[in-house]
Amino acid sequence: MANEIYNGDNPPSPLQVLSQQFLVQELARNRYSYNDAYGITHPNAVSDGDERGKGEGESGSVGSKVDIENRIQSQARNRYNIGNQYGISNPDAISDGDEYGKGEGESGSVGNNIDIQTRIESQARNRYNLGNQYGVSSPDAISDGDERGKGEGDSGSVGNNIDIQTRIEAQARNRYNIGNQYGVSNPDAISDGDEYGKGEGESGSVGNNIDIQTRIESQARNRYNMGNQYGVSNPDAISDGDEYGKGEGDSGSVGNNIDIQTRIEAQARNRYNLGNQYGLSSPDAISDGDERGKGEGSNGSVGNNIDIQTRIESQARNRYDLNNQYGISSPDAISDGDERGKGEGSNGTVGNNIDIQQRIENQARNRYNFGNQYGVSNPDAISDGDEYGKGEGDSGSVGNNIDIQQRIENQARNRYNFGNQYGVANPDAISDGDEYGKGEGDSGSVGNNTDIRIRIEAQARNKYSLNRRYPDF
Repeated sequence: MANEIYNGDNPPSPLQVLSQQFLVQELARNRYSYNDAYGITHPNAVSDGDERGKGEGESGSVGSKVDIENRIQSQARNRYNIGNQYGISNPDAISDGDEYGKGEGESGSVGNNIDIQTRIESQARNRYNLGNQYGVSSPDAISDGDERGKGEGDSGSVGNNIDIQTRIEAQARNRYNIGNQYGVSNPDAISDGDEYGKGEGESGSVGNNIDIQTRIESQARNRYNMGNQYGVSNPDAISDGDEYGKGEGDSGSVGNNIDIQTRIEAQARNRYNLGNQYGLSSPDAISDGDERGKGEGSNGSVGNNIDIQTRIESQARNRYDLNNQYGISSPDAISDGDERGKGEGSNGTVGNNIDIQQRIENQARNRYNFGNQYGVSNPDAISDGDEYGKGEGDSGSVGNNIDIQQRIENQARNRYNFGNQYGVANPDAISDGDEYGKGEGDSGSVGNNTDIRIRIEAQARNKYSLNRRYPDF
């Protein structure tokens, strides 16, 4: 089959053979062909009660079987239709004490039953009304020692009871008042050795007791003063072998004792000086087998002793040299059953020993070959009750054994079919006291058995009704 789509005397390459096999597999999975093309007139594209098509059918239906059933169920739950449209004149849109409408009713009420009850309760909690309006003259707005008003009362007080108590406590803690005002002449503002004032006192001190003590301690720790000022001529600023000065001393030294010692130790570790300078001609800079120099030596070597040893070891591990160069003709580059070469060998093999073994194992596991190609006519591609094929078989079945079993189980669990379709007229869609239907039944009930019992229990718990309304406080 592969040779049919290629010209020339040479056989097809492995890539061409795989391409043709993939093409056959894709065609086998596609149930549509040139003779049975998919389009708007194809039965699988038209809405005729199956699960395939969603285009408009002869009956005007649109959508697959699931879509149609969902639409029927939605219409069955919808209490509004052409004969009972929802609008401002519909009873369900008017506020008449039920849970449906919120528009203004004949009594002037607005909102459903919950809204009306909430408004009645809110009005019952509100102590202000047309006969007792809240304003500047309301007792609840005036400061008279209670918790309500904050406006100025007859006594000149402002704020509620808590505000007044808080102000009294704050004034009691404040040591300053009209008779004892705080200012620059107040004893608490002058520095006289106590904790209050920081202004300059009679002795010229500034700051409170803590500030003065801190300043005395700081001055005691400072070794410099007017009689012993710190400067370039101060002994503590000159490098004379102690820890204080770093300026150049009489001997020309710079730095304190630690700096001088560190510099002496650094110079002692340095093997190079004016008499033995480091440069291109220094023995320590030339590669002569020691650890110091890396410049080219007299024998042409480059690098120190470690570099030279590493290079010798690397060359010893390399099996290729000028007399045995690696290339396409090297035995190590050709596929001949060893682990080195992967180039095509004389027998047409490609890859090293591991590659060849893996290819042989993969071909052994593959049940399809040139003599048994996989395609639409292969038994493994046809649905005949085994686990291999999913294409439509002679019996019209589609899918492998598991698919067929699952479809049979799903159909067995589904109580609805073409002879017993689910819709508004189906007993399972009507509210008649069972658990199936929720549409309005002959008795006017709505909901299944659980819904009806919950509604009866809720009504039994509710002590108020149309004949016994919630009192208007």
